[in-house]
Amino acid sequence: MKVGHGSAPGKVIIAGEHSVVYGYPAIAVALGIRCNIITSDSEPGIFINSLDLNKNFRYSIRDLSQLGRGELIDKEFDSIALAVKETLKRINHDTNIEIQIRSDIPISAGLGSSAAVVVASIAAVLDLYNKELSKEDISNIAFESEKITHGKPSGIDNSIATYGGLLKFQNGKLIPKLLKNSIPLIVGNTKVPRDTKRLVGGVADLKNQYSSLIDPILKIMGNLAEEAEISLENRDLEKLGDILDINQGLLDSIGVGNEVLSNYIWTARKAGALGAKLTGAGGGGCMIALAKDNESLQEIVYKLKSDNLNIIATEISQVGVIIGEYKNE
Repeated sequence: MKVGHGSAPGKVIIAGEHSVVYGYPAIAVALGIRCNIITSDSEPGIFINSLDLNKNFRYSIRDLSQLGRGELIDKEFDSIALAVKETLKRINHDTNIEIQIRSDIPISAGLGSSAAVVVASIAAVLDLYNKELSKEDISNIAFESEKITHGKPSGIDNSIATYGGLLKFQNGKLIPKLLKNSIPLIVGNTKVPRDTKRLVGGVADLKNQYSSLIDPILKIMGNLAEEAEISLENRDLEKLGDILDINQGLLDSIGVGNEVLSNYIWTARKAGALGAKLTGAGGGGCMIALAKDNESLQEIVYKLKSDNLNIIATEISQVGVIIGEYKNE
């Protein structure tokens, strides 16, 4: 039986969360942890099987005709089904396919898992039927499909999952850039649920009440994002570590840190990280810590795991979507 393969990375925000809401840049990067999809021919419709969620669902042809027109059919799978449906339409192929999902990207942790699954699914469909679409088309299909469950996505997650490397986001504009080398990175997942809407609203309230104090903080965060971009491109890890630490201090000052995140961050710093901060909205979710090299990475990971923290050893990766089987060399 012929099968198709597709793979796409997760992401983290290096700098610029919250200040990006006010027109300043944010810098996101692709991670070395990935989602891998296997596709094969099936009965009419789209059958989706997630090995990570231990869940599957078959969309009938009738289901697919209603997809995106009203209420959700399945909140975990609708965006995947919509993307696969659109991809099959563009390559002029019948809708009779099975999607099998296996992902190393933690779910609901702000690491772009949903977009990675969608992008990898599109790639696996193309691989199965030996067809091609541009990366721009893949990213656009994923972006439109993500709207079904995320309302108004920024476009960061689907773009990073497609292009890999570094992405600069400002005022709705996305500028993807390739990095010359991978960079060792640790992700700590607090598993504390996040309420992004509440956290963004809290910063807005603080800004309205103390604009003369908060406006300069947001501007500095924007400056840090610009400096982070330069440091990443030049692989200046010492400076990048300082930027992470400074940025974390500012994020704490606007009320989006918490005790659990602080424990992860300070434990990483004491273990030898060049810098550490929360990533994303804050209030829970994940932190990132920078290592100077792979040897240091392993030492930091060992110390963090010794404290029973939930840690992923990974890297800032250049690799975006792969059409075909991904081989980590």
